[in-house]
Amino acid sequence: MFNVYTRGVGDRRRNAHMRRALLQVGLLGPLGLSLAQVRATAAAGGDPGARRETSCILLWLTGGPSHLDTFDPKPDGPAEIRGEFGVLNTPVAGMRVSEPFPKLARLAPHYALLRSVHHTQPDHVLAHQHVLCGQASLDAPYPHPGAVISRLRGGVALAPPFVVLPRLLTLTTFGTSQLGQDAGAMGRAFDPLVPESVPPVAEKGVEALQQGEILYRVRDLGMPPGVEEARFRRRKELLACADRGADAQLGPGAAGATAARRKAFELIASPQVRAAFDLSGESAALRDRYGRNYVGLGSLVARRLVEAGSRFVTVNFQGFTSGWDTHNDNFHAIRDRLGPTLDAALSSLLLDLHDRGLLDTTLVLCLGEFGRGPGLEGAAGRGHWPHCFTVLAAGGGVRGGQVIGASDAYGQYPAERPIPSPDLLATLYNRFGLAPDATYTARDGRPQPLAPGGEVIRELFA
Repeated sequence: MFNVYTRGVGDRRRNAHMRRALLQVGLLGPLGLSLAQVRATAAAGGDPGARRETSCILLWLTGGPSHLDTFDPKPDGPAEIRGEFGVLNTPVAGMRVSEPFPKLARLAPHYALLRSVHHTQPDHVLAHQHVLCGQASLDAPYPHPGAVISRLRGGVALAPPFVVLPRLLTLTTFGTSQLGQDAGAMGRAFDPLVPESVPPVAEKGVEALQQGEILYRVRDLGMPPGVEEARFRRRKELLACADRGADAQLGPGAAGATAARRKAFELIASPQVRAAFDLSGESAALRDRYGRNYVGLGSLVARRLVEAGSRFVTVNFQGFTSGWDTHNDNFHAIRDRLGPTLDAALSSLLLDLHDRGLLDTTLVLCLGEFGRGPGLEGAAGRGHWPHCFTVLAAGGGVRGGQVIGASDAYGQYPAERPIPSPDLLATLYNRFGLAPDATYTARDGRPQPLAPGGEVIRELFA
């Protein structure tokens, strides 16, 4: 059974060490941003007021959603393939989705379905890494694409370039790096910002808080306690004097640290960054449409973050204990909880981005680490199935209203246009102007490919 939970003691110790190693003014560490990240933002031309560029929002359906019961239904198959759901027609001829997704069915002209994605990893941990990072190794964890983009493209304005909501995932004895959730071998400097949720995420977070109000906060994003504007300004002036002395003694090598500290002060005082996490200005009706749960309001925060300039935001779909790992009670879980939550959050996100003129420059991806098997097991459940599954893609130049690839009659294997999962990464990086065969340098100095063997899925944008 797939079970996600909060980071353990080792992660807390690592984070405490990182905070102590960062600026002692109490500004950067709690944000999850290092000097290197601020320098990367500056190097990428991330000045306040800069034009917003391509962003990506990833709705990660942890546990692996059943493609047969979401976006690749088989109404003419035998009962164990067809399952309990009917199908819904969409405004696009021949493009049908499963019954629990009426809102998304109406929005089919805005997204594309890739129905022949595949890989060979049936294990949750290796499948996470393989799909998110393009390759898998428990000994040498590879970076999440958000970390790669954070390093190679930086941020825009003062927004954090890479954010994960509502928390990072772990699995039994496996950590966040082994699930492809952070910067891995690229180095901690490019880890995501992970804000605190208020109240904290529980194991049954989505279910228990379905009717509640969820907010996000970043500790110390604002003036430190007891520090007024005048005192904050004096701190800044004092540090500027120290920087001038360091510049004189150390020469040009100190310039990067000086610029980074200046960015840190700008970040802490930026109402734009603080506002991205504050949902109080959004109407109650809009929050209701997204869904008052971690997935719904997380998607709303994601929209606000890309609007502020963040490059990559992941919303981890969790709660209901096991996410989409429906070995048991697959149909009940999707009908009553998983389906309606995703239907509301994703449909609202697509409409909201469209209405705000952000959809053309925001790539939206919705997928998990694999699909579910075509037969039934246990108590009306479905098992892991990496051999063929579906990915929903929208925005960022994607031509909506199309289906690319097809599974066979039982949803077991690709029947048309097979899409190896590294092609997803190659396509994602292409949207950010990065070539699939480009490399980055890992901490050990070795070059690593961005999307090993991946090719851009050109039909998506044709």
